Amino acid sequence: MVQVNGLEAHDIARTAVDIAREHGSPYGEVACDSAMRLGVSRAALERAGFLRAGAPVPTSVVVDRFGQFYGTVLQDAAMTITPAYASAIVRRFFDARGPLAPYSDVPRAYVIMQRINLGLYAVLGSLNATANWRRIAEEIWPFRNGPPSTPIGEAEAAWLSKKTEKVLKN
Repeated sequence: MVQVNGLEAHDIARTAVDIAREHGSPYGEVACDSAMRLGVSRAALERAGFLRAGAPVPTSVVVDRFGQFYGTVLQDAAMTITPAYASAIVRRFFDARGPLAPYSDVPRAYVIMQRINLGLYAVLGSLNATANWRRIAEEIWPFRNGPPSTPIGEAEAAWLSKKTEKVLKN
């Protein structure tokens, strides 16, 4: 535990792993990559079970491997997820010949989430779905809590507001 603005909170590594466990890809990969860029060691990914301890690969390869899912949220701009993009993610995820393949794993707690995410990319790709994925992600990332950016986000915000008002009145 660490102190943040006078409050106790989990450290960056634990928070990143919790985000990955609770929200899956791409949010977990973004959180883990960000944590590593903030100085969290590879050991945190190793302890979480994503990477074999002491894997003889450069950290840049580790970041690249786990960062594959968040290409859609790197830019604050609209992006179309094409069938080719979705297919490339699936091929890369299942690439058993890459330099990190013998040393990386998907911990049991994340397997279902990975399947859901890969399936979601397949569906979005088949629809040629276009959106500002960054803004949508910021709506649901607990560490960003961004404003609504879509009609569904606006409807959810209105619903949550009414729900909160009811709770406060009681």
